[in-house]
Amino acid sequence: MPPSRAEAGAGPGAGPGAGPGAGPGAGGVAQRQTEEMVEDAIQQAGGPKALQRKVTTIVEVYDDVAKTRGKAAARRAVGKAIQDQKRFPLMGLFNELLINNALSAITTPVTNVIGPVLTSLYNGIEAIAGARLVKLLDSASAKATRAQIAEDQQAIDHGVRELRMVVEGLFSAQAWGSGMESLKKSEGILDPGMGQLDLPANQRRMWSAHTFGMSDESGMGRLMNTFGAAVNAPGRVLSASDDGIKVANFMANARATLTEEGITRGMSPEAATKWAADKANSLLIDGAAKSLKNLQAKADQMNLTGEARTSWINGQLANPENLDILGIADTALKAARENTATRSLGRDESSFRQISRSAQNIVNQHPMLRPFAMFIRTPVNLLSWSGERVVDPAVTLARMIRPKMRGMSTKESLKHLKSIHGNRSRMIADLASEEPTRRAQAYGRMLSGLGLTTTGLWAASQGKITGAGPDDFEQRKRLEESGWRPYSILVGDSYISYQKLDPFATVFGLLADYFDISRYAPPEKQADLEDLTMDLAISLGRMSESKSYLQGVQDFTGLIFNTDTQVPKFAKKLARGIVPFSGLTRKTVPALMDDRDAREINSIMDGFKSAIPGYMGNLDKQRNFMGETVERFDSGSPWTDFWWPITGSKTSSDPINQEIAQLRHGFAPPDAARYGEDLKGIKGPTGQSAYDRWMELHQEVRIGGRSLNQAMTRLIRSAKYRRMSDEGFGDEKSPRVTEIRKLVNRYRAKAEQQLFREFPQVNTAKKNKMVTRRALRTGQTQDSIRASLFPLD
Repeated sequence: MPPSRAEAGAGPGAGPGAGPGAGPGAGGVAQRQTEEMVEDAIQQAGGPKALQRKVTTIVEVYDDVAKTRGKAAARRAVGKAIQDQKRFPLMGLFNELLINNALSAITTPVTNVIGPVLTSLYNGIEAIAGARLVKLLDSASAKATRAQIAEDQQAIDHGVRELRMVVEGLFSAQAWGSGMESLKKSEGILDPGMGQLDLPANQRRMWSAHTFGMSDESGMGRLMNTFGAAVNAPGRVLSASDDGIKVANFMANARATLTEEGITRGMSPEAATKWAADKANSLLIDGAAKSLKNLQAKADQMNLTGEARTSWINGQLANPENLDILGIADTALKAARENTATRSLGRDESSFRQISRSAQNIVNQHPMLRPFAMFIRTPVNLLSWSGERVVDPAVTLARMIRPKMRGMSTKESLKHLKSIHGNRSRMIADLASEEPTRRAQAYGRMLSGLGLTTTGLWAASQGKITGAGPDDFEQRKRLEESGWRPYSILVGDSYISYQKLDPFATVFGLLADYFDISRYAPPEKQADLEDLTMDLAISLGRMSESKSYLQGVQDFTGLIFNTDTQVPKFAKKLARGIVPFSGLTRKTVPALMDDRDAREINSIMDGFKSAIPGYMGNLDKQRNFMGETVERFDSGSPWTDFWWPITGSKTSSDPINQEIAQLRHGFAPPDAARYGEDLKGIKGPTGQSAYDRWMELHQEVRIGGRSLNQAMTRLIRSAKYRRMSDEGFGDEKSPRVTEIRKLVNRYRAKAEQQLFREFPQVNTAKKNKMVTRRALRTGQTQDSIRASLFPLD
């Protein structure tokens, strides 16, 4: 039900919380929350245009029927029109299955706990550092008053209290209890509809009896609801972890604010802390934060209307201590959303967030786009976190140059810029704010950005952190075989991945990619990389490709600009994704079966098989150019990789791996298309393809009694080889690369001879190719060639 004028806070004392005991400023908060509710409803509908079309359709139906059949028939027709807008949601069913399957890997909930927990702690430390800097600057200013210095100290105390209470809250029974309740209800408890799973309400829980027109009490209806609960289990786990961490942050912020209020009222710090812990619970109703949206939802559940509804909401906000319940809860909810990457995408924010908000509206309106953008709000918030610490401070300083040149003070410059940019620049808005806490957070973000950038630049320049590595796929694979890992920290002789530690990974990954671009670029391209802007653009592109939550965007652009290669690739990805719990099976089953070998996906059917236990082991193995199998487990242990997202590896002591990595050349396996046949499509009696068997034979055949690895080691250690340069010049490759190719080709030819004996079809294809080649050289016609190859035809 839409809010009434009273509930919207219109007029003095009219809104909920504006009456006696509601606390100062509640009417303004109610007004803003009402606007946010309207915005949220519009976004849920797919944007203003989509909502307008739906309303226009309903109005037209009512008017048309009312003219001919009366108002009663018109109301029935409107009900039918609304139901028609909810026609059988085939894409909704598909998307819900796809999203939950993607979330089903055990690493996903673990990642979604580690990230917000680290962010909560880091943001707390950041705010304290910013508050201390503000106090230091104000203390050095002759214009600062004692009251201002005292407010700065209060901001420091607030930050310290909140950080301590966040740590306590993460282990509290209240946070864990809220998470468990969210798991049962498949919905966020504290902040419904604002979790990391940002599907609109009308596209959630699609797999249910109601969707298929069944009764919940019927046998088929109960079966469908049970299946739907199983399908949505990964999303429920995500919601539970999000809710638990959000409750810890909400209560910490609220308790810190209330503790300061208690001290202001003359209580001792100990008494104020106890009083705050008791009063903080009054900010909740059935576990939900007391926002206008949640209170109205509760009133709807109680079937309250009119004056009874308004009176009940005002009663929930009234309190004898005259606390601003709505305001305190609103501030605490903002802090909780900030630390869990669930901030709403507002209309008056930065251009990046406004564009993202429009994209969210489009995807909500067109469910067929959801496979390309499963999540929008959370990825945008993760990227915004990095931008607000690295980009915003630099842009703000640049914008302040002109006002400072006009003789304005820093404070005047910020107010001037705030009048121009409003909330589109969060940094400027917070720096110009009169609230000490907001100023402290802004200065904290500036300090944080400086620290992260300086540390990242030093570490990347020294090779202590890695980026994406070489552009050449084969070169990157050879590098990985030496123990190197992309987006990792080098600790001793081990690489530890930071790729899943967002939002921090974005900053370090961007800086590491900047250095990797020139480090691994071939000599002929080095001159093109001298432009700083070009380097940064390439670095940003490479970093975005590494983000799993941006893969859908990469797929979408690939389908548009590189259709021939991307359509089959995306089809195989979808085939793998729609198998129930595919994320879980692809990680867990190989660990239980101790199957370490990574598998090839050569067709859509292989995509299905790769996610189905019992079939994934029948797929061809991934192999390097020497025929060695590639292990799927990043740290070498299946018992940690299937649930722990932070992987690692040790640098290899194998002389072959070390030499290949040093040469920085992409040694590639042979092409599967041979003699007019696709060797991957020719299967032997065991189901192994001719191509996989050919690569496997690289390791089995012997020349002079030596295996390929033995011969390669002998070559690398030879005096002749060591005298050769390991670098090329211009388009001339290193002579070492040439020698390695010669050796591999000898074993490749020997392996092929054995393949001919095991796969007669390949042997026949080769003979036919030779016959055709000789016939063409002697001038025979196509008909005569065809007759000699296919005499029965």
